Amino acid sequence: MLSCFDAKTGATIYEGELAGNGGFKASPCVADGRIFCTDQRGVTFVVQAGPQFKLLSKNVNDEMTWSSPALADGAIFLRTAAHLLRIESPR
Repeated sequence: MLSCFDAKTGATIYEGELAGNGGFKASPCVADGRIFCTDQRGVTFVVQAGPQFKLLSKNVNDEMTWSSPALADGAIFLRTAAHLLRIESPR
């Protein structure tokens, strides 16, 4: 589950399901209005930041991943059990 709360009141704004079975050890990170959540099985869920839950994509790398994504120079870096991946959009 990904939950969003009002910072002033503590009221729940939404709870959205991230449909993975891997569980999460990595911390989510935010960039360009998107929240990136990577589960232990290597699935990265991309959620639109804002007051409504909107799953934008689900990207699978099929490798155990415990580390949080790192963001730099327009790319996402993911450390899996066997690889360091750099993912970016074509310019």
